This record gives sequence, structure tokens and C-alpha cells, in this order.
Amino acid sequence: MPYTTRDCAAWPFGDPVATALLGLLEVELRGRGLRWRVAAPERLELHRDGAMRPGRTIDVAPLRARMARGAKADWPDLVEQAVADWLAAAERAEEAAAQAVAPWAAPLRSRLLPAHLAAATAGALSRPALPGLTEVVLCETPQGGGRLLAAEQAGTWAVPVAEVFTAARENVRRQGALERERLNVDGANVTVLAGPGPYCPTHVFWLCDYLERDGYPAVPDNGVLVVLPHRHLLAYHPIETTEAVAAAGALLRLAWRQFETAPGPLTDQLYWWREGTVSVLPVDAVGETARILPTPEFEALLDRLPGV
Repeated sequence: MPYTTRDCAAWPFGDPVATALLGLLEVELRGRGLRWRVAAPERLELHRDGAMRPGRTIDVAPLRARMARGAKADWPDLVEQAVADWLAAAERAEEAAAQAVAPWAAPLRSRLLPAHLAAATAGALSRPALPGLTEVVLCETPQGGGRLLAAEQAGTWAVPVAEVFTAARENVRRQGALERERLNVDGANVTVLAGPGPYCPTHVFWLCDYLERDGYPAVPDNGVLVVLPHRHLLAYHPIETTEAVAAAGALLRLAWRQFETAPGPLTDQLYWWREGTVSVLPVDAVGETARILPTPEFEALLDRLPGV
């Protein structure tokens, strides 16, 4: 895999043993369906292909030291054994974590719904998520489908409400990453995430993971344009150049079309996502046409963006 700027900054590539170690790990990990990233100097984060949970962090300093003391011919065997040991330890940890999950948490799933459905979700455990959207918790049944978790029922578990929402989100995350596709929509490049279940929009909470998989910084300086038109679709465009102007219009039109025609409509709004902040970009709509009314802050950002 190509090394990212983050990898190059944190990994001692000038050291021949460290460079060889990373190359051998790449071969060994790929062969076992694993991906990695540099978490810190001499620490790697490993995760399965498609996994959305934060991976297991591995200290590779002892392995690097053993390689430095040994013959080069032994390096592949040392790396293979180290990876086998790491995976065995991870499997034991996962089994212990699974046994520790509280019985009430297993069926919970986090789902986003339009805030205007408040009357239909009266009595359900809910909280504001994004502007115009509410996060609720569903209890899935073995037969399929699910029901809204009542706030009264959650109150009988003697755990903080925040912990209930955390468990519900983590259960969605454990189901794995969504399929993503790069598309050219109305002349702008956007990434579309899609999934068959109703939890696709919940993945907006892990947008940074998808950005890293696309080769972008986990938290781009300028933020990301995002739409969540219905329960099976999420689309975004990282703001890097003046292409963001075309992307904003393309995403808005995509959201409008999908919101009107697809099942499970969610919102036709265009969001500006930044670290710790999500805001709605106002729109002037006349009939079937619409144009974005940038806020002063967003307009200032567009003015300083480099050209395509």
C-alpha cells in the first residue's frame, strides 16, 4: 500500500531495519486480510479489511530490536511469528470482550430519523444528532426488523443514557464498512456510501475513517460537504480546491433527487462537516431549482481555496 504523509512523518524510514520491517509486515498482513496504519513512532494499528472499529495497536519496537540482532535471512520468519502472536492475542481479547457485553446491549442499533417525526417517536429514547436529524435506538429481533427503544425501558437498565447510545453505535460499526464508490456527479467528484439496511446514515459519525481509506487526512482542514438523503445513502466531498463549488451544487441536486424518489427519505439538506462541528448550508429554492447561499465563513473559505 502507498505510505501516507502521516506514515512517513511517524515511521523512521531512514533506518534500514525499520524500512525492511514495514515492507515485510505489509506482505504478511495483506496475506491475512489485514490493513495497517502508523499510529505513533514504532506503533501500528491493525484492522481487518472493511472493519470500521479502531484497530488493535501493536508495539513493533521489540520486533525491530530482534531483527537488528538477527541475520537478514531470519527476518521474514521473525515477522511471520510476530504477526501470528499478535493475532492470537487479539482473538483472545475479542473473545473476552464479547463475553463482557451486557445482555441489554447486543440488539441495539443507532439510526437517524428526521427531527419532524418527533410525534411518531414520542416516548422513544432519542437525542439530537445533526441539524434536522434525530438519533434513535432500535432493538433488533432475531426474526429481523426492530422496534424503537422506549426511554422508560432504557431507564430500567441502570446505565447512563450516553452508554446506551454508545453501545447502539458500536453495534452498527461492528457490521463493517459500507461499500463506497467514487462518482462524477454533474461534473464534480463525490464519494457515495450505500448499504441495504437502514443504518447507512449512522456512518456519518465515522466519516473520518472513510476519509483515511480514501487517502485524505482524517480531519481535513477545510472540512467535508455531506448529504444524507435517505436511509440507504450517504455522499460526501472533501473540500480541497475550488472544485468544492461544483461539488456543493452536485451534492445538493443529488440530495434533492434522492430525497424525493427513494424509500426512507431523511433530509435534502447540504451539511458542512468539520471536526466537532456540523452546520447546514442555506439554500434558496425556487420551484425545482435551488442555489446555495454560503454563510460568510463558508464564502471566505471558498475565496482562499486553490484552483483545480
